[in-house]
Amino acid sequence: MMPLRFCLLLLLIVAWTEARAQVPAYTFYDSVPVRASNQPLANAWAGGFNSPQFSTIDLDGDRRPDLFVFDRTANQVFTFINTGQGYRAAPEYAALFPPELSDWCLLADYDGDGRKDLFSRGNLGVRAFRNETPPNGRLAFRLLKNPLEVRSLLNNFVLNLQIDATDVPALADVDNDGDLDILNFVPASGNSLEWNRNVSRERFGHSDSLVFERSTNRWGNFDECARCNEFRFGPSFCRTERLEHAGSTTLALDLNGDNLKDLLIGDVSCNNLIALTNQGTTREANFTGFNPAYPPSRPVDIPVFPAPYWEDVDFDGVNDLLVSPNAAANDGLQINFAQSVWFYKNVGTNARPDFQFRQTDFLQNQMVDVGENSRPALLDVDADGDLDLLLASGGWRPNLNEPYRSRLYLFQNVGTAARPSFNLLETNYLNWLDQNVRFLKIGVADLNADRADDLYFTFTTNGNPARPTLAYVPNQAGPGQPSRFDLAQLTTLSLETLNTNDEALFLNTDTDGDLDLLLAKSNGAVQWWENTGRLQFTQRSDQAGGLSADPARTGPSLATTDLDRNGQPDLVVADRSGRLQTYLNFLPQLGGRFNSPSPLVFNGLTSQAMPSPLGYLVGGGAPAFYGRDLVLGTPGGGLRYLRPRELVTGLPTEIPLSPQALCAPPPRAGCK
Repeated sequence: MMPLRFCLLLLLIVAWTEARAQVPAYTFYDSVPVRASNQPLANAWAGGFNSPQFSTIDLDGDRRPDLFVFDRTANQVFTFINTGQGYRAAPEYAALFPPELSDWCLLADYDGDGRKDLFSRGNLGVRAFRNETPPNGRLAFRLLKNPLEVRSLLNNFVLNLQIDATDVPALADVDNDGDLDILNFVPASGNSLEWNRNVSRERFGHSDSLVFERSTNRWGNFDECARCNEFRFGPSFCRTERLEHAGSTTLALDLNGDNLKDLLIGDVSCNNLIALTNQGTTREANFTGFNPAYPPSRPVDIPVFPAPYWEDVDFDGVNDLLVSPNAAANDGLQINFAQSVWFYKNVGTNARPDFQFRQTDFLQNQMVDVGENSRPALLDVDADGDLDLLLASGGWRPNLNEPYRSRLYLFQNVGTAARPSFNLLETNYLNWLDQNVRFLKIGVADLNADRADDLYFTFTTNGNPARPTLAYVPNQAGPGQPSRFDLAQLTTLSLETLNTNDEALFLNTDTDGDLDLLLAKSNGAVQWWENTGRLQFTQRSDQAGGLSADPARTGPSLATTDLDRNGQPDLVVADRSGRLQTYLNFLPQLGGRFNSPSPLVFNGLTSQAMPSPLGYLVGGGAPAFYGRDLVLGTPGGGLRYLRPRELVTGLPTEIPLSPQALCAPPPRAGCK
């Protein structure tokens, strides 16, 4: 056999090669404490909500209903485990749900097996996924129908069951016969409700089928007209020239204990929730009036498109009422996305609910949520040897009497460099609120080469026309001193191609000692600009590394760190597809094409890499690094924290490291 000395040398070579080949994959991590108003945030890193839709489902097989949240603005799934005392964010479970969900997504048990199934909008209509979780197994769905079909009783045609993309339908047993029906407003132009009646019971004697007949296209004998709080009942219809169904949300439940399905309705152009009480029968619903101020304890007042959800979220066995905006985007910038989930506790029963107002920020008060499109940066502001967290809000509007504006938050690290712990210190750091800007994004770099880190920003100034700006604020403190910034010294950098929603990353790309610029364009391209002296920039490439405009990779955001610990910076790119990808040792490839990217996030629940770990993010994600830990800003105005999980790439999955194993038969190359 080969001498042990040679095998030890070979062992060292293999170990060195292994260390060089290490590329981290990241897993979700929620154990970094965060406090606000001297209170710990139980779900600090949950990610923030904008327009969430709520359902309950058993995620972990413990027979307790956990929480499923689908946020319409980001087309993103959030999952929370029921601990018995509250909810704990568990984002790894989101990967178990079908991909590419959009517009609306609700869970309901259509077949009576005790497992909630999934219904969502698809390109052809409504998609239905059956919950086929095995006993004591992992949550699993199978596409059952795409799309659902319905037979018209007028002409006996079978049609796709269509629901407007703007709407949220009602999934409920409307006629109390034991199977799941669907109520939705007539698509495109209808002001009345279609009753898509499930006839599974009538035809087969059980409820495990999704066979629908359209019993009526004016269920309840009423119309919702174009104006807020305008309804027509009985033979009175909306005026023909104003038939313009623009969007409605619908929830069917019994409000008064008479065993008939009543309605809660939200409208796209209204701020209130409408209650309609059924005066008919289970087969012939009839409405004769409505209450525009519901619930009475404190009527809903959400600026745009309120949507109601009916789930038990305080673990008392009685379904509560949650109301949130159903906006796909913050059109008109009217919504306060930091407080967009109204919670009404049901102090009555499921048969006769009594909804009492409790809060406007359900779950949001337990997480970092600064409005929408948060952008983090790390800087040792107080010069105590650890990094503090700066968080820019893309926009926030507390009420309609104040403008939509960005602001900057400072979370002081009161832990250590190795064990961070953040405490919210300032909610208007540097007084950005008075600057009257929106879409604020932040970065850290020593732009004036004085060995003290400065802050740089992109933002859009409110006004007509809105003006995108790239600027920096010099740090007036010396190296190693607590940072001192003054917005009066905000210095604009000239860049003729700058557009709203572009993002900047300053770094030295050519080893000449000054900082150059990578500019991530909203269309997916990344530009490379060389600093030719005194922060004057000349464009070198409009598609750095081959990253050109791409509709599948819009809204990129960039960050760098040494991921593989070889002394060379690596590039991390987040975009609106939800992907987080890394390009190793990218600087030599700026003028050409980057090497193939690697997915960055590993899901410990599924033991798989996740190329799109956060779902489809309409607003994109924003990465920043705490050492090698990844802090990710989200469209929901929140944060995710991810920590490296070392993976070895390009090598066998198992490498024996003892010299005896290395040289044992069968012989390896070089051993005899």
